[in-house]
Amino acid sequence: MVRNAGANCVYAYSEQTRNIILGPNGSYHYCIEFDALPETPAGSPPPEGFIEPAGPFGRVWGFYPDMREALGWATAPEQTYTGQMPPIESSFGGGPFSMPQAPLPDGRVLYCGMRAATAGTCSIR
Repeated sequence: MVRNAGANCVYAYSEQTRNIILGPNGSYHYCIEFDALPETPAGSPPPEGFIEPAGPFGRVWGFYPDMREALGWATAPEQTYTGQMPPIESSFGGGPFSMPQAPLPDGRVLYCGMRAATAGTCSIR
């Protein structure tokens, strides 16, 4: 899951779900709003070595059972970092296959499509 600190939403992504941006009820969605969601605990303790997501990620993960199923338990606490997100217009020329980019703390980049054939798909490179 990735969150832009200036936005009231998170992006949920799983390579196990065919590189699709996850959304409520199994649909793809660009960004899932969390402010109106209640804190919803999973109802069972995490397996040994895992933790329950907290904060905005925990709100989305806890509220939508299909998100819990697709993403599983957290392996580490939420990590805050600073990354420079290019404007959408400059992502791969801004054409119909434009891929917004989110730099990740380990140096890789999350690319997510938003138009034409790339809509709803992501990859990490």
